[in-house]
Amino acid sequence: MLIGVTTTTQSIVMILGIINGENENGNDDVQDVEIDLDGMPPWVTNEILVTSLQLQEKYGIYASVTIAQAQQEVGGTWDGTSLYNTASKEYNLFGLKATGTGSSWKGEVTWDGTRGATGTYRKYTSYSQGLKDRARLLLTSSAYKKIAETARKRSGSQAQLEALSKSPWCENQYNTLNMYMKKFNLSRLDHMTVAGLSNTDSTGGESTGGQDLKHATKKQKKVYNVAMQGSLFGCRGGQCQKWVATVYQKALGGRYKSICCAHNGWMTWGVSTSTKNIPIGATVYNRGSGKSGSCHALLGHVGIYVGNGMVVSNTGIWKKQTLTSFVKNGWFGWGWNAGEPLN
Repeated sequence: MLIGVTTTTQSIVMILGIINGENENGNDDVQDVEIDLDGMPPWVTNEILVTSLQLQEKYGIYASVTIAQAQQEVGGTWDGTSLYNTASKEYNLFGLKATGTGSSWKGEVTWDGTRGATGTYRKYTSYSQGLKDRARLLLTSSAYKKIAETARKRSGSQAQLEALSKSPWCENQYNTLNMYMKKFNLSRLDHMTVAGLSNTDSTGGESTGGQDLKHATKKQKKVYNVAMQGSLFGCRGGQCQKWVATVYQKALGGRYKSICCAHNGWMTWGVSTSTKNIPIGATVYNRGSGKSGSCHALLGHVGIYVGNGMVVSNTGIWKKQTLTSFVKNGWFGWGWNAGEPLN
């Protein structure tokens, strides 16, 4: 955990031009970008990955090192649904404190543990803001000048990892950080860019599917934004239909509307068996496995189409996959939750 920082008087102008200080929200530039990579830590959301790659491309803060450090700091608190509150609700992935020598944090704060025992932590409004705040500190604080040098010179993720492990933030943590680098194959991120990945699936092939997000209606975008939060909203594995209905209710308001299982959802609300021109926010159905105790039918499986040939669903964890892989599980078709079109 970081207890306070002091920054150099010579701030880096080009950094502040984008990151623009520690209290900026600034997550508008990641909303319409979709990336799917298999094997990432399960808590890594689209927003986290996109922002990390943007900071890597612009400033040399390697996405692989960013995710390895976050895994070391908070990844162990993942319970299959979310991280612990400071990370999942306050978007603080790195234990950044709001108090301490040299800290000038002016944003909201949150308590982690007994008041007065562990101090206050920075409360961000998005993962993007938290990641940018970390990058700003690494690039401008005198305590991390060795890290800033590896970023400026683009010395590689291993050099940056070593510098981080020798800093006050992660002192003597090289072996743990490097273990996560290897476990999740994070070095593959080192030469990736958002532009190069936004139109590919997890295997590197071109994604196929239906509607583009930019042409979606307001209701479709609301469902998309909630579905892409990476949360199961309290649903357990096997509750894919409940998760979809919860996403719709949170996005659109009004009454919660669901049905006993995904298979009956398809039989009741299905629109088309085509895999082409699927609207964003539409519910997509496949065969799944098992039978429902209430209706003695196939349970099926349901997810939400989020554009660019991608589907998100509850499989016991929040999962994002290509439509192609979703179809392989026994395609039924697509429809709308409760039979209510968003377009």
